[in-house]
Amino acid sequence: MTEEPLLQENSREFVGTLAEDGDCSCSLTILDQGDVEITYVSPSRYVPFFGYCGPPRRRVEKIQCEDLIACRLDEESSQRDTSCRGRIQLVYMPVVNPDAKKPVRSLRTTPWLDLANAHSSLKTYFDQATQAYSEKNILIIMNPKSGTGNAEALIEKYALPVLKAAQARIDKVVTKAPRHATEIAKDVTVGKYDVIMSAGGDGTFHEIVQGLLDRVDWEDCVSNVHLVQIPCGSGNALAASTGMWDVSSAAYTAIKGRVSRMDVASIIQPKTRRRLYSFLSVTYGLVANLDIGTEHLRWMGGNRFIWGAIQEIFSQKTYPVTISLLKQTAAGRVQAQGHKAPPLDVLSSLLDSEGNVKGVDTDDRKSTSIVWDEEIDGTVQLFTLSNMPWLDMNFNLHPHAKLDQGTFNFLYSLGKQGISKSFRLLTEAEHGNHMHLLEERDVRAFRINPVAENTWLVIDGEVIDRSVIYGEVHRNLLSILT
Repeated sequence: MTEEPLLQENSREFVGTLAEDGDCSCSLTILDQGDVEITYVSPSRYVPFFGYCGPPRRRVEKIQCEDLIACRLDEESSQRDTSCRGRIQLVYMPVVNPDAKKPVRSLRTTPWLDLANAHSSLKTYFDQATQAYSEKNILIIMNPKSGTGNAEALIEKYALPVLKAAQARIDKVVTKAPRHATEIAKDVTVGKYDVIMSAGGDGTFHEIVQGLLDRVDWEDCVSNVHLVQIPCGSGNALAASTGMWDVSSAAYTAIKGRVSRMDVASIIQPKTRRRLYSFLSVTYGLVANLDIGTEHLRWMGGNRFIWGAIQEIFSQKTYPVTISLLKQTAAGRVQAQGHKAPPLDVLSSLLDSEGNVKGVDTDDRKSTSIVWDEEIDGTVQLFTLSNMPWLDMNFNLHPHAKLDQGTFNFLYSLGKQGISKSFRLLTEAEHGNHMHLLEERDVRAFRINPVAENTWLVIDGEVIDRSVIYGEVHRNLLSILT
C-alpha cells in the first residue's frame, strides 16, 4: 500500500495576497524535491497627473527545502476567516555567500502571505515536512569567559532566534568556573536532550567530552545525544572543521545537520595516574607556545594565535622530544560491552583490573608490552597530533586529517626550519598548501616523552603535566552534527 502524497498535484500551488499589502498578489508553489517558489506581483502605481506608470512588477523568490526551518501560521486570522484562508510565513536559512571559502547561513523570513486553503493543507504539509527536525530538546552549555567574552551576546542575537523559530525546547546553563562544564555534562539525564551545544571554544568542548565519557553510563549517554560546537571561543577547531563559520550556521546545524561520527583519543599519563580524552589535538613546542603563551591576549580573539606564531618564528626555538608511534590499520568502532570506560586495545597493559591507570615507570619502555612501529628522537619546532583539519578558524594545519578515520594525523618538523621557511608555513597553512614543508604520519597509538622545559604539553588547548603520556584512538566514539 503506497502512502498518499502530502499534497495532491492539483493543490501544489496557492494564490493570495501579501497580508500587509492587499494590492500585491502572490503565489506559492511546491516544486519537486520540496523546494518552494514564491512569486510576488505588485500592480502599477497611480501617479497624479501621469496616471498609471509602468507594468506590474514581478519578483520570484526560491527557497530550497534544505534551507527551510519552519512555517508560521497566524492562527487568529485563520479562525476569523471561514473561507479557509490563512496567513503563512516561512522561516529559512540560505547560504548567503555560496562561492566563499567560508560560507555562512543567515536567518530570513518571507512576508506574511494571505493564501487560500493555507490553514487546511499548506500548513499541514510544512509541519509534516519539517517534523523530523522540529521541536528538538537542546541544552546549551555556555562559557561566558571564552574568546573575547561575548558568548552570551552572540547566543542571544544569532543562535536563539534560529532555535526558537524551529520550536526547539532550550535549556541554557552558564559555566561558573573552570571544569564546570565537565560537571554539567556528568549530571545530564540520559535521553533528556537530543543535542548538546557547546557555546565556547575548544576548551569548553573538551570539558564536556570529559564529563560525558567519565560516567558509569557513558555508552548510553554518547549514544543518545549529538554534539555541536558554537564558535564563541578563540580557536573553534571543531566548528571550523565541520564548516560552521559563524554562530547562526551552528544553530542551523543543531536543527538540520546530519549525524556524523567523531574519533576520540584516550590519553593515559601514568605519573599522575590520570586518564583523559582528546577530541582535537596533542601539541608541544611551537603550536603549544602560540596557544598557551598568548592566553593574556584573549582580547585579540583568534588573531592572538597569529601573533604567537610570529613570535615563535623569530625565536627559532627547538624542543627535544621522543615519540613512539603505532601506525597499524585504523582502529575499529568501539564496542563497549559493559566497560566502565571506553575500552583500550593497544594500551590495555597500562590499566589495572579495575580499569584504573597504573603508576608504572614510564621512562622504562620495557615495563609495557607495547611494540611500536617507529620511534623519533630529536628536536622539533612544530609538533601536533590532530583529529581534524583546522586547529582554529585561520589555520588548516592538518588538511589530510578526518574526524572519523580511526587515526590522529601527526605533523612535525625536525630541527630549525629557518625564518623564511617558517613564514611560508604560516602563510600557506590557511589554505592547506604547506604539507611539503612538514613530515606526516597517521597514527593509531603513540607515546610522547616531552623533554623540554620551555614549552607546554597541551591536550585540546588545556595544559597538562609535562610528563610521559600514551594515546590510543577510539574510532567513531562520539556523535556530532555537521
